[in-house]
Amino acid sequence: MQMIDERQGDVRIWREADGEVHASVAHLAHHSPCGFECGYGGSGPADLALSILAAFVPTRADGPTERLYKGARCSRFAWMHHQRFKWELIATLPKEGGVLRAADIREWIAARETEVTEER
Repeated sequence: MQMIDERQGDVRIWREADGEVHASVAHLAHHSPCGFECGYGGSGPADLALSILAAFVPTRADGPTERLYKGARCSRFAWMHHQRFKWELIATLPKEGGVLRAADIREWIAARETEVTEER
């Protein structure tokens, strides 16, 4: 069972007038050192998905982690599931951004945990 950070709130994603995409989570750069994107399935959306999952399922001292670009780390859960999260939630957002409700993200995480448990 993953340790979900219950303090994490809704994730807001917005596009500035210059086209740059921002989000209310810190950028864990791995696929796209240049930043976030949304509304399709590229490297910027992959970093957004990874950053969101890492915020909701942070690394723990006793938990498995993955090493990212330039030495950053994330939970193994965030790493293993960020591409699916990208296709299911980030790629479907409008290009101008939107809000991903914390409750929906937690539900998505819980469903992945259930899948893993059922496969065993």
